[in-house]
Amino acid sequence: MSSNNDVDTHGGFNLLDEAWVSCQMINGELRSLSLTDVFAKAHEIRRLSGDSPAQDYAVLRVLLAAYWAACREKDEVGGKRFDAEIWWLEQFEKAQTDSFGDAVNEYLESYRDRFDLLDQKQPFMQVADLRTAKDTFSEIARIIPEAESDFFTMRAGSGNESISLAEAARWLIAIHAWDYSGIKSGAVGDSRVKGGRGYPIGAGWTGRTGGVVVHGRNLAETLVLNTDPRMIFTSSAAEDKPVWERPPDSAADRNGGDPNIPEVIPTGPCDILTWQTRRVRLRLKGNRVVGALVSNGDKYQIRNQFQDPMTAYRYSKNQSSKTDIVHLPKQHSAERTLWRGLEPLLIRDSAKNVKNAEEGDKRPATLEWIAELQYLESLPKDLLVIVEMVGVVYGNKDAVIEDTIYEALPMRLAILTEAGSKAAYDIVTAADTTMDVAISLGQLSGNLEKAAGGEYVFDKEAAEQLLQGVAMPFKNWLAQIKPATDMDRHRQRWFEIVRQAANNEAAALVKGAGPKALVGKLESDRLVSASTALAMFRAALRKHLGPPTVESADNTEEVSESQPTQEVNV
Repeated sequence: MSSNNDVDTHGGFNLLDEAWVSCQMINGELRSLSLTDVFAKAHEIRRLSGDSPAQDYAVLRVLLAAYWAACREKDEVGGKRFDAEIWWLEQFEKAQTDSFGDAVNEYLESYRDRFDLLDQKQPFMQVADLRTAKDTFSEIARIIPEAESDFFTMRAGSGNESISLAEAARWLIAIHAWDYSGIKSGAVGDSRVKGGRGYPIGAGWTGRTGGVVVHGRNLAETLVLNTDPRMIFTSSAAEDKPVWERPPDSAADRNGGDPNIPEVIPTGPCDILTWQTRRVRLRLKGNRVVGALVSNGDKYQIRNQFQDPMTAYRYSKNQSSKTDIVHLPKQHSAERTLWRGLEPLLIRDSAKNVKNAEEGDKRPATLEWIAELQYLESLPKDLLVIVEMVGVVYGNKDAVIEDTIYEALPMRLAILTEAGSKAAYDIVTAADTTMDVAISLGQLSGNLEKAAGGEYVFDKEAAEQLLQGVAMPFKNWLAQIKPATDMDRHRQRWFEIVRQAANNEAAALVKGAGPKALVGKLESDRLVSASTALAMFRAALRKHLGPPTVESADNTEEVSESQPTQEVNV
């Protein structure tokens, strides 16, 4: 911690004018753009490309909140004849034009004074007079997750001492979204502070969710694809304000420190996507940011909090009762994210086998909206989108970030619609079967260890190695699925790829088991050897994958990542 006696003043850094959003353009060029330029060139931008996927997700959500708030202000959306689907399709078509962001930039201009990172009274996403009783700040590493760990070396030296104003703006947005729980600096004016400490109120809202993004051909399409107009244009829309439309925050929470109201209830998607879980004040030295003060902000209500359209929700049996059905945000699985994450994305709530529909899990509202589109002929039938899953893994009572979750899946937009329901089921079946085969491989390794004279132990590493080895071929296979694809044949084709890869791994395991495993041992009048273990494994393959359909399916040639004909850059 350090004092604030060497802080320099600065003329200002308005996010509408200054280049701070890291972008990858359609032509592959990496550029840093102002907020105004991002919306003006949204049709020329491929995607955000900042310091980490988690940071990009947080910044994208700020762009979405601005887009939604701007769309609400247009006169034509408030009329009685407003049709959400027609509006959405018009926005999708407009995403290829240079006028897409005009309304958003006009809207942002009306809130120009709220986007200055260094404003003396209302700095963007900060509290101007935030301070501790001892006027201390933390080092800049406090707002950069990777810089707080000695295991990350990319930010060694000066990179851990100061950052540019542009980078600080990106990490400022990210810390509100993802910051870990635990004790915070006690801010003067926050009635919750005891003994100079701010006691835990939980991690950032985004960190409690399983973020899902559907990426289109450009940023403009991405903004539309992640918009559910049913959540944006509601009777209570006027109450749903992003942070820059609300009065500037103070050190206290939005309930004014009332102990009888410990949680703030989000008013809508714009509110929750710009949620201020923390109170922050950046510390400057010259034109560099050298430190930050991070205190507790607004604690949110997590039960039945359906305002966030970019996460799935899971039914909580433990917290539910006969009269109170409870859902919580559904976080991504930290293990086997690719394989376990497909069902929540592809299988619609109405298609799941649950006795009571209210007790089922819920898909992200954005995906439910796409699934219910009726005028699909207005969309490119073979449009290839990238579906991203983003999240973090917390440890020690959510008081530290242990890892980040990121997976990108290429698929045709039609798969996300009702028209792609059979394909969706076949994809999920293919993923589940692949995990079953991986388990069988782990069992084979354990049986080989037993045959060599040791104890049976399931080999998790062997199972994971197979899944990692077939991950890219699976993505290529997934990208090839189109509305006219024969899914029975296509799924069988995947099974043969898995069979070949599994046999390759099995051959390597047998070879490495050694001569003792080849001879084997008697156990209860039964021979346990490499041969019997391999026979059990091949029987498991036939159970999961069916009999081979090609003569070469059971050979030991290495599976090729280029076997699917189309390589997809994700």
